[in-house]
Amino acid sequence: METRLAGPYELKDLEYLRRKANADDPRAPFYRVMIMCPTYEAYLALVGNMYVILPTEFKNGPISGRDEILYCRRNGRIEDSHERLQDRKTLSPALSRDLSS
Repeated sequence: METRLAGPYELKDLEYLRRKANADDPRAPFYRVMIMCPTYEAYLALVGNMYVILPTEFKNGPISGRDEILYCRRNGRIEDSHERLQDRKTLSPALSRDLSS
């Protein structure tokens, strides 16, 4: 099952992301776009179909923009925005009332 990436995300380790964005590394464009975009959808629209070849310790083969943002999410460099979670809590009671009417 594919991980769903939707909504806003927060940059939790901007120093790391900037360092990666400025590195001499084929993945640098992924990091520049990650810093620039406010949502997963915006990020994926720009680099979702982009691949780079870079042998790493864990993977030999193409690395996509999607792979890289998932890596950053797993390692705490970004996380889903708390605003998004708060919006759900705010909308839930209203949605419940609408459904019960």
